[in-house]
This record gives sequence, C-alpha cells and structure tokens, in this order.
Amino acid sequence: WSALLDRVIKNSADAGAQMDLALIAQLTGQANYAKVCQQQALAAHKLFRLAGTSMKPTLRLLAICAAAGIGDNTPVEFLVQNSDVELYTYYVVPGETVVGDIIDHDVAFVAVPDSDANRPTLASIAQLLEAWPRPVLNPPARIPRLERDRFCALVESVPGVAIPPTLRIDRARLLHPSERARRLRA
Repeated sequence: WSALLDRVIKNSADAGAQMDLALIAQLTGQANYAKVCQQQALAAHKLFRLAGTSMKPTLRLLAICAAAGIGDNTPVEFLVQNSDVELYTYYVVPGETVVGDIIDHDVAFVAVPDSDANRPTLASIAQLLEAWPRPVLNPPARIPRLERDRFCALVESVPGVAIPPTLRIDRARLLHPSERARRLRA
C-alpha cells in the first residue's frame, strides 16, 4: 500500500499504481476510495498488461472488462496464472469511445457478466466488437444465457447433466420470506 501510494504521489499519471491501489482499497473495504482510484487510472489509460506474464507467450489474450469492482468481472488473471499466456486487460466505460489502437492479440475474451448494472457496458462492448479483427470468446449477446437463472434451462436437456432450477428473487422478497409464506397460506 505504502509503496503504491508513494508511486502515485511521485507520479499521479501512474495508472498501473492507481489500479493496484483500487484493488487493495476494495479488498480492505474502502469502496469509495477504490472507485476514485479506478476512475483516475481509467481517465489516463484503459489498457493494462498483467505484470509477470510470460516472456515468451504462446497466446496473447485481451480481456475486455467493465470499469467495476473486484468480482464484477471474470477473474481472467487467475485463469492464466503460471501459464504461457500474455494477458492484457481493456476496460470499457459506457459512453466513452475507444481512443487509440487496441493492443495486437490472438483472441479477445469478454469478462463482463450479465447484470442490470453491466448492461450499458455490454452494449458498448457489443458495438466495439462489431468489426473486431480477432476471434472473440464469450460475446455479449450470449452472456445473458449463462446467468444462473437461465443456465439451468439451457443445459437441462444435456444427457448426464442434473441441475436444479435457479430462480431470481428480489432482495425484498428474500429478506421477508415469512410475508410470502403467509400470503401462500391465505
């Protein structure tokens, strides 16, 4: 924390240090500070290279992410850890256009899950990918089918797969199940 903070104090344009500070702030429960750090980093850069990736990569992967908190994107960095994959992460901010060239890569992976909050980001990513020059894994149009409440219906007919149905319930109903039970008995 201290070393990153020193880097930012010495060079406020150090977007990598800002993103790392945002991550640490999120992990320590400082959500507001994390958001500020991330916004400052993304104001300077949208593309980041994961430090420590392979010096001789066999695959250059571009993860396309939402400008959001930890856990709001698929944690691709854990999937490629200790591999020969070179990982770049590009953050999409709805309403902002892509400035500059996207790094050359072999395949892109959309790491943004479906949620009410992410729908504007997914729409921006879908526009961005309309003329994409490389293969794309997990295109935005297919992501909603992978949500828990839809995925069970998608795979229920696959031989050998047994999956319980998952239902989407709003927070109010979840917090007050006795009210629902009382209405069902009436």
